[in-house]
Amino acid sequence: VDQISLLVAVTGVGIMVGALMTPRLVPARRYYNSFVFGIMMIIAILMFPLITNLYVTIGLLLLVGFSGGVFIVPMNTVLQNKGQAMVGSGKTIAIQNFIENAMMLAGVGIYTQVSKDGISPDLSITGIACMLAVCVTYLIVQRERLKVAL
Repeated sequence: VDQISLLVAVTGVGIMVGALMTPRLVPARRYYNSFVFGIMMIIAILMFPLITNLYVTIGLLLLVGFSGGVFIVPMNTVLQNKGQAMVGSGKTIAIQNFIENAMMLAGVGIYTQVSKDGISPDLSITGIACMLAVCVTYLIVQRERLKVAL
């Protein structure tokens, strides 16, 4: 088994478990509290450059996936709830999927270019954590306004 595939699969398992646990950890009416799991994901990502053990890496990938699942599911719920009223649920999901896939493609493109430019993987990982921190910080700043959105 290819180690990269195994690491991606571990992250996927973490996302799945996080998504399943979301209703217990972040009830729909308190979706704005999911930022805590965004912070947890940032901390876990920042730890990657410090580790050299495969098993610790697997544990952190599980944590990143779990945190990401719990962080994203409530946001998707609100997006689909609001989008259904505005343009219909089918269009909302289509737009959401398009944006998510476009962002993933852009991320892979940016990472590929950064790698070609000789930027170290540690710096790339730190950059990803910083971009995520900007997004989570924005949600924290908007928290009071978000409380009335659902």
